[in-house]
Amino acid sequence: MKKSRLNEVKDYQNFVTKFRRSIPKQYNQIELADDLMNLDIDFLISISNRSDGKTFNYVAFFMKLAIDLDIKFTLLARHHTLRDAYRELLERICIEQKHFNDKELFFRNTQDYIAVGYGDKEIGIITHLNNATDLKYHSNFMKNFPIIIYDEFLALESDYLIDEWEKLKTIYESIDRNHGNIEYIKIPKIVLLGNAVNFSSPLLANLNIYEQLQHHSKFGMNSKRQYSNIMLEMRRNEFSNENRNTRAFNTDDDSMTTGEFDFNTFNLADDYLRAHISSNGNFFHIKTPYNYIKVMYNLNDYQTNIKVVPYSDDYQFCTDVSDVEHGALFLKESFYKDNHQRRYYNPSNLHFDNAYSKSFILNEDDFIHLNMNKIIKYHLKTERNKKGYQPFEQKEKMYHDNYIERTKKNLVKSFISNV
Repeated sequence: MKKSRLNEVKDYQNFVTKFRRSIPKQYNQIELADDLMNLDIDFLISISNRSDGKTFNYVAFFMKLAIDLDIKFTLLARHHTLRDAYRELLERICIEQKHFNDKELFFRNTQDYIAVGYGDKEIGIITHLNNATDLKYHSNFMKNFPIIIYDEFLALESDYLIDEWEKLKTIYESIDRNHGNIEYIKIPKIVLLGNAVNFSSPLLANLNIYEQLQHHSKFGMNSKRQYSNIMLEMRRNEFSNENRNTRAFNTDDDSMTTGEFDFNTFNLADDYLRAHISSNGNFFHIKTPYNYIKVMYNLNDYQTNIKVVPYSDDYQFCTDVSDVEHGALFLKESFYKDNHQRRYYNPSNLHFDNAYSKSFILNEDDFIHLNMNKIIKYHLKTERNKKGYQPFEQKEKMYHDNYIERTKKNLVKSFISNV
């Protein structure tokens, strides 16, 4: 007999409370587990310093959840070779955590995944991002493992896959086949665990939460907060820091110790600049092979705010010939300028909306030399040549006025038809 939603909530809350009692108070208390049944949440993100215990405790929790409540998990690695590391982690959990018996744990190897079993049933699978396409052929099986756990999702900049977001999306879609009917959680959940290595992750770029990360690390450390469909916790575990040897590499203020990202705030836009630009400004998008660069500028003094965004419905410029389409201009060599980087470290009209956008532009030779002022002037000239051109502030007002007028007309029609 299917349980009511109220009984599911009670059962789950009792399960979490009971499991949490087994976690030593000085380590991560898996607070995100309280939000697993929240239907408004898709992503559960835990970021902390090293040795906080988040990986061990969260993975142990999801193992026990699969055993007791049959909510199974998918352990996701970046590369095929990392699957064995997950296997070793599960073995260590079963040896060290009192809830498990290591004799009951078993594995079944296949070409595309490793099935994880405990006792008389399979409770999870281990796979990797680069296998995203092949896993689509296993979707009827994958749908039974709806909690996706991606540990170490933050890495050194050179370790990221350019298409991480697309591959994670593909795997999620292979799992999301139960149409909101998964017991307890209803829809698949994505759990991201990481240390504050750097914020160049393609996942963070597509989640578009850089401002929230900056604010959270400054004002919300050791707490969790909801941002749209994301529940984020950031922790600095002082107990684990006391037991780490930070002297060897002088890492007392390292992000691995503080649990905070190293944000350089030089040349970042503030609210005053954003308001100044939007009061009389315009904007355009530049499509790159990885994402989009949104350039917002004031029409009078060209003060500019540059922001990297994951997607745009349209774009006016592109850096690759293959992206040329009607109304989009390929930025050929004449739109690049040697030594343009001085515009970013000397006072100028060019600013960045957040630390990630700054890092993305300045760390890529293809983008740091884009002559932004030339592109801005070209865009401004093109827009002024268009009939009916209005700055975006006026466009928004026109849209709002038209919407009100259409609403009035529809109400009148509806009233007349009902008379």
